[in-house]
Amino acid sequence: MYDPPMPRIEIANQSNETVFFDLHFDSTKYSEHWSKQDFQKFLTYEYGYSYPEIFATLISTDTVNLVQRYEIPGGSTYALSGWGDFNNDVLYNKMVFIIGSDTIEYQNLESIKSSFARIDKYTNRLELESQ
Repeated sequence: MYDPPMPRIEIANQSNETVFFDLHFDSTKYSEHWSKQDFQKFLTYEYGYSYPEIFATLISTDTVNLVQRYEIPGGSTYALSGWGDFNNDVLYNKMVFIIGSDTIEYQNLESIKSSFARIDKYTNRLELESQ
């Protein structure tokens, strides 16, 4: 059986500043897959990967509110799998980006998806720049 790659999103920090990225997970979706204790353990691990040479870092985890905070240095891209194409569940439902004194919030999955551009069959990209 053909098993295509999992669709992913990329957050490209094209600014010279560090971006703080809060990834909020959907409490109703995780419970379909894990117990609360297993999901809280999952939250303590990085959910994606970064490139090229300057890496994003998971800097905090809120296991009560199900939020991870990442630091994405300028010039770095952070990628997350699990976009939700092909009727797959999406485990996150809100994203917040802090760039300097600016804050950008995407409050639901529809606003997240509409802010990303499809760049190939499996990749959706958001490019962040300083204002």
